[in-house]
Amino acid sequence: LSYVAWYKDGVLTLNGYKGKEIQVCGSTKSDLTVKLKGSNTITSSYRAGIIQNGKGGSITVTADNGSSGKLTINATYSYSVAGIDNGSVASDILGDVTIKGHADVRIITTADSVTGQAYGIYARDTANINTTGKIKIDVKTAGEDGAYSFGIYAMSTANLTTVKEMEVQWKKDTTTTNSSGGAVYKGASFN
Repeated sequence: LSYVAWYKDGVLTLNGYKGKEIQVCGSTKSDLTVKLKGSNTITSSYRAGIIQNGKGGSITVTADNGSSGKLTINATYSYSVAGIDNGSVASDILGDVTIKGHADVRIITTADSVTGQAYGIYARDTANINTTGKIKIDVKTAGEDGAYSFGIYAMSTANLTTVKEMEVQWKKDTTTTNSSGGAVYKGASFN
């Protein structure tokens, strides 16, 4: 069986995928698991690389041991942008964003308007990282002086349990004394 993207029962398996953003749509809560095999690249000119754009739900990115599962997300948008986003619609049902297993994930976002904010992970509830892989988030290209960015923006909590290596680059709003921007919004629990 040869494929680059295969969906079944809430699991989207990417196997050498090189394409546009992935959107979860629908009128009911829909959880999505993205399972990685080999190197995969999402290039988006929309609000996010992987986005929950329906009624809400969780997004999980994972890879099995030995699968060499890697994902690079390059997302550029005129306003606020995220690499993985399940929280941009206020009426959505709460859901987590999780990176687990053996997934290597690299996220680069660019907000190319004057006030645009950039996020690596934007979670409506909790952001969880529990992977033996590497995580690299670059959100430093956000708007002009009054704009800011966060590597991980979780409305509830961020849990960093296991990661082989993690690097986050962000931009602070330099126009106020209470400047916004940082690696993790509200801090994180490290287990």
